[in-house]
Amino acid sequence: MKDILLSLKIAAVFIGTVVGAGLASGQEIIQFFTIYGPMGIPGIFICGVLYAVLGIVTIDLSYKYNAASYRDLIYISCGKYLGFIIDSLTTFFLFGGTCIILAGSGSIFSEYFGVFNFIGILVMIIATMVTVFYSTEGLIFINSIIVPSMISIVVILFIFTFSKTTMIDIKGIILNSQIFKNNWITSTLLYTSFNMLTATGVLAPMTRDIKDSKAMSFGIILGSIGLLVLTLMINLILLKNSPDIFKYSIPMLHVAKGAASIIGTILSITIWCEMFSTEVSDVYSLSKKMNNNFNINYKLSIIIILAIACPFTGIGFAKLIKILYPPFGVISLIYIIFLLRLYFKG
Repeated sequence: MKDILLSLKIAAVFIGTVVGAGLASGQEIIQFFTIYGPMGIPGIFICGVLYAVLGIVTIDLSYKYNAASYRDLIYISCGKYLGFIIDSLTTFFLFGGTCIILAGSGSIFSEYFGVFNFIGILVMIIATMVTVFYSTEGLIFINSIIVPSMISIVVILFIFTFSKTTMIDIKGIILNSQIFKNNWITSTLLYTSFNMLTATGVLAPMTRDIKDSKAMSFGIILGSIGLLVLTLMINLILLKNSPDIFKYSIPMLHVAKGAASIIGTILSITIWCEMFSTEVSDVYSLSKKMNNNFNINYKLSIIIILAIACPFTGIGFAKLIKILYPPFGVISLIYIIFLLRLYFKG
């Protein structure tokens, strides 16, 4: 029973790491799946399978090489010179993700609650700082609360959206959806890769604290299934509301507000909480690296990261996603290829 409970907590952390500002808001789903129309659906299923495979590969190698952070696994997989390049770019993109989520928090407070952006940013900074101070325990605790809540609200919104829709109607929505781009396989691989490299920043140090490799593996499989189902539901909701939904920085929030005001309020809080859980994961990853590899005090690292990230939030939420995510996907894909090479070579 303890092993199952541990696996569920690990699954929650895995889901919470991936489901951040972009996915929970719907912005990532639009850019990587919805714009591909019907072909976004097989892309989502491929993504779910790859999450499970690459997640297990990541923890197996982390246990084998006693990796303390994503930096260790990158250098082991890619070698000294390529490892330095990918590690540097990964640090940059994780920091960019931190900025994206702070900006997203500001957008929610501004667009839904009608207050200044900076208030949303400040609340996120304080909440993240307090949680990450508790390291792995704080990471597991916060995701164990937020992820089930987020899954529940997406399921409710999905039921509300399709309550009067038959399976034939849903099939029609998928098949008749507009195709804006055609390179769906590349998009799927890039999306999976950058999420897995981000997740590596959490999974690698977790193997130092959690010695039960079977519980870790089962947790990743459960998390992958959860991510597949969540992504599929969000994509179907967006397909039904496309292409009008594309103009909103937080499309899922717009859908929820149209469904019912109470759902909109709950979803806005849930999206913020999911942004928070991923912010915790990103700052945790960066702080662990600074602590383990540069001997900078862990709590001081947290403060430095958040202080530097704050000024960059002025670029904007949707724009930051468009700027940072595609190139991060390319770098991540290179890393994943070398990771698999190391795994099968070993």
